[in-house]
Amino acid sequence: MTIHILTSDLVRAEELGTYIGQDWSGAPNIRAGWSVAFGPVTRVMFLQEQDALEPPAPPAVPPAFTIERRERQWLRACSPHRPPSPDIGVIELRTYSARMGQGERFLDLMLGMLPVRQRYSPNFGVWLSLSGRSEQVLHMWGYRSLDERTAVRSQLKEDREWGGYTATILPMLEDLQSVILTPLPNC
Repeated sequence: MTIHILTSDLVRAEELGTYIGQDWSGAPNIRAGWSVAFGPVTRVMFLQEQDALEPPAPPAVPPAFTIERRERQWLRACSPHRPPSPDIGVIELRTYSARMGQGERFLDLMLGMLPVRQRYSPNFGVWLSLSGRSEQVLHMWGYRSLDERTAVRSQLKEDREWGGYTATILPMLEDLQSVILTPLPNC
């Protein structure tokens, strides 16, 4: 079982550009990093993979910066995380909170529908939360642009198979959140 840790750093607005521009390649076990484009825009996120019994240290905060808040969420990888191709400029992180007792069923249904959903845009990972709020499923989708995301969302509404799936899962869900991410340049 692969475990990932999603670290979210909330930084000061005036330091955001410099913080994002840091060279993160030396941070332990980082698989990807993003800044938030739509959502809490002073948030920077990192995905780390746990290779040992002890979790990797969080990305070190350069001394010149102050982190206003850091959150870490442990995730069980349910489909492999893979980095997007260079033509993918927009990553959407969707977080679905299932009603109590519905998380595993929702996850199974979602994983079964991945081939259908991937006809429209690539998936870059699916995870089940192991810490924080239980019954939470996170998944990432890639698009070349926000216009492409809009077009894909419209196409999905027309897909009968996807519509049946949506009708099945919506009563299982308590909360749906979406954040648009931009890959960090040096990560």
